[in-house]
Amino acid sequence: MAAAPNAPPEVERTVSAEHIARNLRLLREAGTRLALAAEELTAEAVMQVARVDLSGRKMLLAPVAATPALRQPEVRVVGRYREREFWFVLTEARMVRYEGRDMLLARFPTSFNLVQRRRHYRTPVPEGVTTVINVENQRGWQIVGAIEDISPGGIKMRAYGDKRSLIAPDDRLPGSRITCEGKPGFVADLEVRGVHYDEHEKRTTIRIRFAGIGEHSERVLRTIIDEFAAETGYF
Repeated sequence: MAAAPNAPPEVERTVSAEHIARNLRLLREAGTRLALAAEELTAEAVMQVARVDLSGRKMLLAPVAATPALRQPEVRVVGRYREREFWFVLTEARMVRYEGRDMLLARFPTSFNLVQRRRHYRTPVPEGVTTVINVENQRGWQIVGAIEDISPGGIKMRAYGDKRSLIAPDDRLPGSRITCEGKPGFVADLEVRGVHYDEHEKRTTIRIRFAGIGEHSERVLRTIIDEFAAETGYF
């Protein structure tokens, strides 16, 4: 059921320390700017992840500009990464001097919260892992390609060669079986939302929506998504 137009966004949480650490490292590598939200702050405080210590469950944030005058031990941090809004709460937070710089030292967040404004978030597949998808249907053919991302609502895949003679936008493919390499297969009714052929790369990008899916196949799909999320650090 679609959310009401004015309904507040849902929040998805992950509480695994390993996954939280991976997300924090992704933020550090990307140089993502994080905004601190605390009542005592009179000006915007922007910081970046500097160090992540999984064993000690601690992290360091480095100010981007002026050092915030932070005195309270708990602070909310908000940011965006690859179009995903998120927030987490730091505890035991205090300013320290580290390697000649003022930094914010804090305990690991107990949860990493993703603001769910889309109906379905797309989970990317692990980098460097070849993931193949086979779409089979009553036409008696299949398309083999690499998944770029997957969600409870559909998939985006890329296939070698020009597939426009086989598949086109608005095609409906009932009872198709989808099999990802190393994962169990599932059956769904598919609706093709987009097909684009790149002349330079000689590949076809295909966007597919799951128009209908049974209870068992939905459980299989969510397990696949969870496994990919665990491998990539997304949740």
